[in-house]
Amino acid sequence: MRERPILFSAPMVRALLTGEKTQTRRTMKVQPVLRSGVWELFGTGWSESIETVPAVTDGAVALNCPYGRLGDRLWVREAIVAEELAGGDDGVRYLADDNWSAIPNTPEAADRWLTLFHYGQSEGSRPSGLRGKGVPSIHMPRWACRLVLEITSIRAERLNACSEADAIAEGSREPSLVPIIGGGWSERDVYARLWEHINGKGSWAANPWVWVVEFKKIDADG
Repeated sequence: MRERPILFSAPMVRALLTGEKTQTRRTMKVQPVLRSGVWELFGTGWSESIETVPAVTDGAVALNCPYGRLGDRLWVREAIVAEELAGGDDGVRYLADDNWSAIPNTPEAADRWLTLFHYGQSEGSRPSGLRGKGVPSIHMPRWACRLVLEITSIRAERLNACSEADAIAEGSREPSLVPIIGGGWSERDVYARLWEHINGKGSWAANPWVWVVEFKKIDADG
């Protein structure tokens, strides 16, 4: 079993916390090539008409999935801010839902917390007050992680093969998406608009092959 980091936006973090999000789609960096009616990738081929390819245990596709294999874990990186409480306790506040957590009682965590606290500040300066600037998810350390996901299924799929049920499992019902996406849409339409909001205009219509990773939440300290 291996563990890898994965980044999620604030709305998706909230959907993970409520348990509504159990899937994620990520564009495959190496796209299958269509030759004579056959999609070819990593030495494996399948018919042009097939839009979903299960990537089980030891198949050529599964072995090249950058997010891991069945049973591997993904630890969630999310945006945070380093904050000292009025009583002097150091910790991080999660920007997705404003929850706060104390740092571990280790010299390494204390040193890293100081780096986070001074994030975005000019050299020699110190943030005013007890709170630093927001830190992008890419810089969140492992000890600050509160969400760990265990991979239960992996497959390669055309993006537009996403169903209504898949869109719900992607977190399309997260309430905060309404101002971004708008109302009156099917779940699949909401997800399509969210995909374009993140990946740019025309990215849904491009219909790339994506990794579909399904997961379940486990104890972050487990």
